[in-house]
Amino acid sequence: MRCRIYDVGYSVADVCGFWVKQTEPARQAGNPETPSRGFTLVELLVVMAVLTVLVAILLPVVAQSRNRARAAACLSNLRQIGNALQIYAQDWSDRLPKLGGTAFAGSVHTTGWPDGSCATLARLALERRTAGRGVFRCPNDMCAPEYGFGENDGPVYARAGSSYLPWSTARPGRFGIEVNGVTIASLWPASAHILLRDYGSNWHGYRSRNGMTVKAVEHANALFADGHVKAAPVFSFSTSRGEYACTVTGNRGTTGFVTLAGKSGSGCVELNGKFAVSTSGGGAGALRLSLSGTVEDEGSPYDVDRVFSFGSGAELESALRQVIYWVESLIGT
Repeated sequence: MRCRIYDVGYSVADVCGFWVKQTEPARQAGNPETPSRGFTLVELLVVMAVLTVLVAILLPVVAQSRNRARAAACLSNLRQIGNALQIYAQDWSDRLPKLGGTAFAGSVHTTGWPDGSCATLARLALERRTAGRGVFRCPNDMCAPEYGFGENDGPVYARAGSSYLPWSTARPGRFGIEVNGVTIASLWPASAHILLRDYGSNWHGYRSRNGMTVKAVEHANALFADGHVKAAPVFSFSTSRGEYACTVTGNRGTTGFVTLAGKSGSGCVELNGKFAVSTSGGGAGALRLSLSGTVEDEGSPYDVDRVFSFGSGAELESALRQVIYWVESLIGT
């Protein structure tokens, strides 16, 4: 049997070359026959828009996570200071230190801190019973304009030696609550009496969403007389003349304790006392604030012992704002 070999005109190299050409990419960049294709303007704009959205989503999350970590460190500081305060009380017949000065910058003169306050004296009384000086500094310490530590002054810690405002040193008067130098057992209920808290009312603020409405909620980390620590709500007010901060503890629906302090030009105010909401009779829901303390203007003190009454359904926040307007009427322009 004979085999015939036909010459088809193609070599092996030709056949291999054909298949390589069919399977390889068109050409590498630089081949003038198939020029490379770059991004169009629309594609670049789309990428930039996607990156912008991702950054807008991630940045608040990162900021909130950082703030939670700092808030946890702050609560740990207050817990350690609370332990030191218990040790101090055991050494002094269950009594709190009796602090001089006020909460305002410059009320206590020291060589170590340029704007000492009652917080400076609280630190001096307690620091030997703590693990170190670092426990007196809140990681979010920025400033406290409501107490005279302005935005350009830096951290309160650098000016007063402590980021934590101690119990009220306000004049107790007829309605105020005496806390300075008293026994801890006399503070009842202990779970409603704040002993120390952040100087700044917005150091650990967060945002609360109700549907499409986003509201900034301000609170301060606080140490209470029974030893527990938690975030306490703070009302902060800004007027054309000053900055103010108010804390409310207890059962906000019926009774509790309130403090009001602030700086207005050359004047300052420090009040504390009780609030009560009527729950019976024709005046159900009426709000009463019984406050004592001092309003000071250019070194001239004005003693306050006053009951503020508001109609049924009055909100604490709006009532406190009206008290502030009354306070500002006592301070010269």
